[in-house]
Amino acid sequence: MVAVSSAAGLLGIFGYSAYAPAKFAVRGLMESLRAELVPHGVHVGVVFPPDVDTPQLAEENRWKPEETRVVGGTNKPLTAEQVAAAIVRGIDQRRFMICPAPGPRALARFGGVLMPFLNREFDRRVRAVHRSTSTTKA
Repeated sequence: MVAVSSAAGLLGIFGYSAYAPAKFAVRGLMESLRAELVPHGVHVGVVFPPDVDTPQLAEENRWKPEETRVVGGTNKPLTAEQVAAAIVRGIDQRRFMICPAPGPRALARFGGVLMPFLNREFDRRVRAVHRSTSTTKA
């Protein structure tokens, strides 16, 4: 059994306050199911893809706040085929956390340690956008 969360289920990002809680919930659900089903030999996994090149992402990018763009950086979206291949590998290897890209993989493994540094960097980027915006309005 595998469910799809998102990289947004590993880290709260500016602009995703309506989206991220559901993805964090998928992670919590799958962690609970894993604990309950492992004794019965059932494999449970959860996928944390970053941006995936889909029509949904294209539409999202039309409306995404600048703060979200600068926090997200310039990561190239994965193809749906790349994510599907990572899911199949994760199932074959019976992994719980299936991370199709290095960024979510690092967050899944080291998120607790990385969070203070990431939050500080993201806050810096958001402040820079706000400074830039306030000087262009003046």
